[in-house]
Amino acid sequence: MTAKKRRKVEVESTEDLVRVFRTLPHSPFLEQFKGREPRSMDDILDVAFEKMKLGKEETAEGEIAANWTKVVGRAFAGKCAPDRLTDDGVLMIHASGEAVRQELSFIKRQILSSIQKLPRCGYVRDLSLRTT
Repeated sequence: MTAKKRRKVEVESTEDLVRVFRTLPHSPFLEQFKGREPRSMDDILDVAFEKMKLGKEETAEGEIAANWTKVVGRAFAGKCAPDRLTDDGVLMIHASGEAVRQELSFIKRQILSSIQKLPRCGYVRDLSLRTT
């Protein structure tokens, strides 16, 4: 068995000693954060949500999701779910099985009409029914 070669590291401060002990590399990038208090996760999430434009702006997808039981009825609300809305106005719906997908296809026009009456959903032009 061969012994691992250890390199000699100069230790000038307690921080250097801790870094060497933890085997953390010295990074000029990390120096910019030295002495700063950590930010709260709420602050970080607020900035991220703002950059990604999530949470505050109401969207067609949000309207559909919020009104899903009204759109498809109680009988189907737990058996299918809206997946995504394409840029060209097609709503992808996932059904729990073939029988549910077929039943939804019978009331497709009624569902589409209900969706188009929702705020911000007038441009939805078609539904695509898929099974999961």
